[in-house]
Amino acid sequence: MGAKMTFAGSDGYTVYNPSIPFIFRGNRYIFGRVEKLELWADSKVYLFVEENGIWNRCLRFGELKIEDPFIAFIKGEIILGGVVVEKINREIKNYYCNFYRGSDLFDLQLFARGPDSMKDIRLAELRDGRIAVFSRPRSEELREKYGSEAMMGFTVIEKIEQLNPEIIEKARLIEGVFGKDEWGGPNQLYALDSGYIGIIGHQSYMDTASGYDRSIYVNTAYVFCPERFSVIDARILATRACFPKGGTKTRGTDDVAFTSGVVRNGKGVILYSGLNDCEAGYVEIEDPFKKYGGVKPFEIYG
Repeated sequence: MGAKMTFAGSDGYTVYNPSIPFIFRGNRYIFGRVEKLELWADSKVYLFVEENGIWNRCLRFGELKIEDPFIAFIKGEIILGGVVVEKINREIKNYYCNFYRGSDLFDLQLFARGPDSMKDIRLAELRDGRIAVFSRPRSEELREKYGSEAMMGFTVIEKIEQLNPEIIEKARLIEGVFGKDEWGGPNQLYALDSGYIGIIGHQSYMDTASGYDRSIYVNTAYVFCPERFSVIDARILATRACFPKGGTKTRGTDDVAFTSGVVRNGKGVILYSGLNDCEAGYVEIEDPFKKYGGVKPFEIYG
């Protein structure tokens, strides 16, 4: 059984769907999505620093008007991404990913954005120095063509300055990852010694057996082979039941484990996840990429 994460200094906001933890100049940090329990798609992101097992808000960072933060370390820089939601009169009109970069955690600058109506874009520096870009389009057109509601796409860029909506939109789609009416996507990427790319992600579907819409999210892992352009190993890592019981944002989000990623811990890894759209937790598991090179401690920076 896993454990809950404890956050302090969030001013009455719930904290969920965090990035993976990372070390910068001797301190352990994490980005977290903060939001009032009674609201939805009205989030911002705080930075938290760990002290004696408690994640305290780091006021030096301020806040960003994004949700579901994620990080990467590319060519000596921190890359922070998150989803921007545009609303008019409380109705969502558009959403897209913003990307920030910098060598100093406290001086990150906006440098790129993703295509409209696309979440879950992820980046990783490959062993040859190029940059992997995974996209995550989702639409009814994709459901009609492929059966699944969403797909993952893959492309490679030579330098971070090339990241733009057009490059991401044109990423070649990876077929056969999600089942009929499922959706999902990448949450954290890992360049493996084998040359494969490890993807820690989420897989989801809508359960209507209870008579109402109930979102089911599970933590997943995929091994992607660029040469064969296919996922060669996919597995479920954890479900909501692997973490302690807790609150939920709505009755339709009581079985949600929205993945953050994994970090190395001795022989295994610690899997981090958002829970029920209002909390976060972690659980120790076996390294899902062990036979492909394993997870490296790339989350240590500065």
